[in-house]
Amino acid sequence: MSAVLAELGLNPDQTTYLDDFGHMGQNDQLLSLDLGIKAGKVKEGDIVSMVGAGLGFVWASAVMRWGK
Repeated sequence: MSAVLAELGLNPDQTTYLDDFGHMGQNDQLLSLDLGIKAGKVKEGDIVSMVGAGLGFVWASAVMRWGK
């Protein structure tokens, strides 16, 4: 996570990490997005980057502009 934040020029306050939940594979990104919205970290027009990794065999990412 630190490497991704550094590459994107972001700080830890701009992300959501699942400290209280643990990891659930492909559902991590959806839960993180929901938590980020509820925490006010994701607002209309923001660019959202979702990055996920499984057991070292699976990687996924998506970048989108949030909202209408």
